[in-house]
Amino acid sequence: MYVYCCCDCLQCSGAQGGPPTQRFYLNNKPLFTNGWLDMGYWPDGIYTAPSDDAILFDLQSVKRYGFNMIRVQEKVHNERWYYHADTLGVLVWQDAPQKYSGATADTVPLFTNDLNAMVLGKINHPRSFSISSICHNLTLACHWDIFNEDECWQVFSNVDDVVNEISALDSTRLINSDSGGSANAFGFGNVNDIYSLPSPIDNLPSDVQYAVLGNYGGLGYFVTGKEWVNNACTANKVVDSTQQLLTTYSSYLNQLMLWKGDLSGVVYVRMADTELQCNGFMTYDRTDKLNSTQIDQIQILNQKLISSMS
Repeated sequence: MYVYCCCDCLQCSGAQGGPPTQRFYLNNKPLFTNGWLDMGYWPDGIYTAPSDDAILFDLQSVKRYGFNMIRVQEKVHNERWYYHADTLGVLVWQDAPQKYSGATADTVPLFTNDLNAMVLGKINHPRSFSISSICHNLTLACHWDIFNEDECWQVFSNVDDVVNEISALDSTRLINSDSGGSANAFGFGNVNDIYSLPSPIDNLPSDVQYAVLGNYGGLGYFVTGKEWVNNACTANKVVDSTQQLLTTYSSYLNQLMLWKGDLSGVVYVRMADTELQCNGFMTYDRTDKLNSTQIDQIQILNQKLISSMS
């Protein structure tokens, strides 16, 4: 299964008599992108997966839980990861690697060099395909996330220059200038992206940007024996049981469905626990926290969200 998307697949919609607003379109049809956050950490290799099967498992789990998208946070995966994403038909939001602290004018060239290398390295991965005169040279990654929150954009003289540079390199994909950060308010790029943790909130599109919720959720059920450091787990909202995790997640999706026509996508935090952040659907070693029946329920809920919001 191959899925393709492009920046030309922004189309105007809106309530009758109201102002036109942007929605995300795939193959000329509106599509709500519902994904989870992937930080790409592994307990043994940190940034290196233990095997190709492990990479495949992560991406198969996107579908297993009913999502249609994955956001890669501040990491560039290896080529096999993107190959599997394409063959499985998983949409990708791709972040640029960030400098979390100590960013200065001296680090700007390092960031832009890495950003350019990421875009040029993935621009045709693994293939491109011409669908129509509206959507052309389409590939899997839906949009580039340049900055994340307020980690380093302040040292740049003009965020818009970075957006324009990436747009010149790749005119086939959407650009998210600052996911969840204050530079988002400048209105650069194609995406209006805000965060709300743990509970979701609405976000409004405009005539030039579609709206997403780049982070929400962060429900943490801590599994004894699966913590990296005993009794050191954190989460945005701690739940006491897998049933409470399921019930709370369901309530969040019910909230999201109230905002049909506003939001074009959401990212749930997160796929799997990391060392101290234990707010994943899976533990750090990729053990499901929920039982198979509960996972099936999550899948149904996610598919309902996608179909009702598209």
